[in-house]
Amino acid sequence: MSTLEADRSRLRDLDAQILELKHSLSTLRTTKAQVQKRLDSYKYPVLTLPNEMVSEFFIHFLPAYPLCPPLTGRFSPMTLTQVCGAWRGKALSTPSLWRAISLSFHSDLPPLYQRHEADAWVRRSHSLPIAVEILDATSANRSDNESEVLATLAAHRACCEHLTVHLETASVVALQGPMPRLRHLDLDFHYEHSGITDFSEAPLLRTVALDYVAARMVLLPWAQITSLTLDVVSPMECDRLLRQTPNLTHCHLRIFVEDEGGDDGPPPDVTLAYLDSLTLVTVADPIPAVNGYLGTFIVPALRRLKISEDFLGSDPLALLASFLSKSSCKLQDVDIGGERILPECTYREAFPLITFSFEAEEVDSSSNSE
Repeated sequence: MSTLEADRSRLRDLDAQILELKHSLSTLRTTKAQVQKRLDSYKYPVLTLPNEMVSEFFIHFLPAYPLCPPLTGRFSPMTLTQVCGAWRGKALSTPSLWRAISLSFHSDLPPLYQRHEADAWVRRSHSLPIAVEILDATSANRSDNESEVLATLAAHRACCEHLTVHLETASVVALQGPMPRLRHLDLDFHYEHSGITDFSEAPLLRTVALDYVAARMVLLPWAQITSLTLDVVSPMECDRLLRQTPNLTHCHLRIFVEDEGGDDGPPPDVTLAYLDSLTLVTVADPIPAVNGYLGTFIVPALRRLKISEDFLGSDPLALLASFLSKSSCKLQDVDIGGERILPECTYREAFPLITFSFEAEEVDSSSNSE
């Protein structure tokens, strides 16, 4: 056979193989289409759940409101938008997922990104009340964009129900203004700055926590506050604020006395007619200047007292008895913290109708005297 005839024969064989492969490919494509059709018709159980149920699952994925999830990462609601298209749509259309926003100026996230995300989250929350947490940068990392981020949040202040602001700068004034839904306010300014921040237009505000700087630099509707926490604040500063909060039911005071030598003694008596629980603790070591401070409270409705024994002086039983007599309160629970000079049984025997709990061990007074 000549070379020409051999090539023609080879070409016919190749055509036959191609035809056979085309037939096989057609069969495979038909089979593939059938498999795809079956897959498309399959209903994954999780995707058949009602939207309301899926939204409820999503909500339980996050910390309970008003705790704030991170903007990004595994525990952010953004994670739910990255599973599949169906979940993304359901997550973005569930307002409750986006109502708690945490911003941190010392995180790795650029401030402008946080600004964009904060605005997007608030818009996704629609008309729901929101919780906002703002944490400051250190002086070295503070961003020039901080004011812009706060201005973005200020545009949504009317939705804010819980507001936590820990900032070292005066830019917090960007948030002041009417807050018709605000119920909880936590301010920690770290350092003093010029000007007063006005949060007085908050008719629903009831719970307030302030550090020693914020306590001097904010205007609040004090008379309507029912729960107050003051951190690292002097007795005199506490007295100034407590006289403006006659409707308190819960009060937590962390007392600090900077200069014992210049102390003028405890402040005048203050009456809190509705106070149900009172916490008195010191910042660090026992402070003699706080001795007798408990006796300045007249609290006829008090039921629960948590106190460091520093506040009870050298004769805790006598001071506590005097306090109970002066307030005419029916105290039910007393939690005594810090180092103690009296054993637990002494308190229980002296006040048998009160339930006592203790957080620290008794100090050996004889060893201290040595």
